[in-house]
Amino acid sequence: METDSQGAGRLVADRYRLAGVLGQGGMGVVWRATDELIGRVAAVKELRTPPGLSAEERSTFGERALREAHTAGRLNHPGVVAIYDLVPATPEDDAVYIVMELVEAPSLAELLEWYRTLPQERVVRIAGQLLAALNAAHSIGLVHRDIKPSNVMVLPGDHVKLVDFGIAHAMDDTRLTRDGVAGSTGYMAPELFQGAGPSPATDLWSLGATLFHATEGHDPFARETPAAALHAILHDDLPPLNSHPPLSTLITGLLTRDTTARMTSDEAGTLLASAPTAPPPAEPPRPGQATGEGHATAARPMTTPPHTLSAPPAHSPQATWEGHPTAIGQHAYAAHAPGPMPYAPPAHPPTPTPGAEKQGATWIALAVVVALLLGGGAFFLLRDDSDNDAKSEQQAEKVTPTRTSTSTPTSTPQGAGAAGEKTWPNLSQNHVTDPVSYPMTPPAGGDHDPAWQNCNGDVYSSQIRDENAVHSLEHGAVWVTYNDNAARTDVTALEAKVAKTPYTLMSPYKNQSSPITLTAWGHQLDVQNASDARVDEFLDKYVQGAQTPEPGAACTGGVSS
Repeated sequence: METDSQGAGRLVADRYRLAGVLGQGGMGVVWRATDELIGRVAAVKELRTPPGLSAEERSTFGERALREAHTAGRLNHPGVVAIYDLVPATPEDDAVYIVMELVEAPSLAELLEWYRTLPQERVVRIAGQLLAALNAAHSIGLVHRDIKPSNVMVLPGDHVKLVDFGIAHAMDDTRLTRDGVAGSTGYMAPELFQGAGPSPATDLWSLGATLFHATEGHDPFARETPAAALHAILHDDLPPLNSHPPLSTLITGLLTRDTTARMTSDEAGTLLASAPTAPPPAEPPRPGQATGEGHATAARPMTTPPHTLSAPPAHSPQATWEGHPTAIGQHAYAAHAPGPMPYAPPAHPPTPTPGAEKQGATWIALAVVVALLLGGGAFFLLRDDSDNDAKSEQQAEKVTPTRTSTSTPTSTPQGAGAAGEKTWPNLSQNHVTDPVSYPMTPPAGGDHDPAWQNCNGDVYSSQIRDENAVHSLEHGAVWVTYNDNAARTDVTALEAKVAKTPYTLMSPYKNQSSPITLTAWGHQLDVQNASDARVDEFLDKYVQGAQTPEPGAACTGGVSS
């Protein structure tokens, strides 16, 4: 399927005229469209069955797409982007189309990109509306799963719209479930990385992280590497706040790791009700705009170029897991802007802090969850619930038996990796049931078992199956192995390091040539002792690193022995 403007002009369901692409991802595209029946502009998400699926898999794909729309459509609240219509697949067109409200406004992420922080009074207003929207969702059993600044649209008068209920999860839905962890890591609750399921409490943590970003100019757990960010979420103290009560009390209450002590929605609402109120600020005029022009809704071109967001730091949580520009229409799409931007960027915006959320980076793609659209407006299909996550993945994907995985190692270019590091490009990724003969020891990628080895800081006392461990590497884990020549003190030090590092695992490996080996997908490093500086360099670079075929996919729910 072509997912660009070549498809513009099509008429869907004899009603919705597709005008142009607003955003796209692996198996879906979002269009700006016009409802020709009533003359309303809308956003249309087109979900088309990927090629190469069996009839059963195609049916499952359609069921999941319809369920996603049904889930999102159950929510009717002014603070949430509305679902207008659903067009199921037909024999003539196997795509599912979801028609939704088109919101053309900057996201909170863009406002923070321009201004770095917002005044406390504005954050309080935004917090109250987001809390009301989440209360509406939670009251009907829905969890958003991905509260973050780029999923909050800020309209004139500080009215907000929460977008991306595409990965919302029905808490009472036991027939369909997901593999892995959904969301944007920098804003996710710690219990999600410890095997807990999504809940209203996890949404409230994400709300707290979003409000922290709005007041402090960066997300609370931004770190230099993905591994460090995950560790910070699980263990680090909350950085000091510059805001004052009741906002600071709200943020610290929501960002409490102990879920039994975390501030509840009712407590948050009571606290916000005590906050002093003030009228919304006057909208700052954009360059070249007359101050009395207002915010017209009639379509007309912008007179200034759209603000271009810069790229995120290479190892920020957003760089690994954040999304493409939202599918809900933002003013970044200048050709379709309906009027002046509600908030114009300042003439000389402050430089964002390294941890500030930015768009244009790669969004988290979880395990075998099919990421239909990346970033704002992302879809994640729900997977049939079976005995466990690993078995679910095995049922959902084709199993291709094979016995040999081949790849030729290459030397690492100067400056691209640690000294002595070996790399293997173009490794195959088939799920197989037979044992695999790998060209490297321990294996650094290739065909693998449908079940992954648990890798959430798991330390194993005996050798594990290559085929399961390789699947963990595909999910972004680093595998630490050792043989009988490794000193006991080095093994103990590495066990302690692995145990506190998500997306790592450790086990003995009798036949490896080096006392200690670190392995990521397509990368491997031999060292003699745990104190080698290259150990931390390898972990920092490759835990959920750029080499990961399925970044953020599950490291729990797999094989545990």
